[in-house]
This record gives sequence, structure tokens and C-alpha cells, in this order.
Amino acid sequence: MACSVGRLSVAIFGCRFTPGDRLAEFSKLFGYAFQLTNIIRDVGSDLEMGRIYLPEEDMREAGYSKDA
Repeated sequence: MACSVGRLSVAIFGCRFTPGDRLAEFSKLFGYAFQLTNIIRDVGSDLEMGRIYLPEEDMREAGYSKDA
């Protein structure tokens, strides 16, 4: 999904400064950047709905739980 968003965005915004041989990789990374931006933007509201993206084991090791 992220890659298709990157390709679509490149088509809309243009790509005159990216050589054609690097455009596929750029589009993929651009899509991932959009995806990560959306995740970061929604962390607070997702947490309020009980959605947590970190593995529970990692949270425990850091001294956290899904309840606190």
C-alpha cells in the first residue's frame, strides 16, 4: 500500500530532479515516509482507542504495560 501511495504522489507532484533509474526506489521510500507520518500522527488517538503498535515484550522490557 505505501509503495502505491509513493508512486501516485510522485506522479502528482512530479519528479524532474530524480533520475529515471532511481525513481522506483524513490517512490517506494516516499510512500514509506507518508505511511510513517500517518502512524506518528495517529499514535495518540489510536492509544485512546486501545491500539498499541509496540510489541508487549518490548514495552515490558522498558518498564511499561498496555495499562500504564
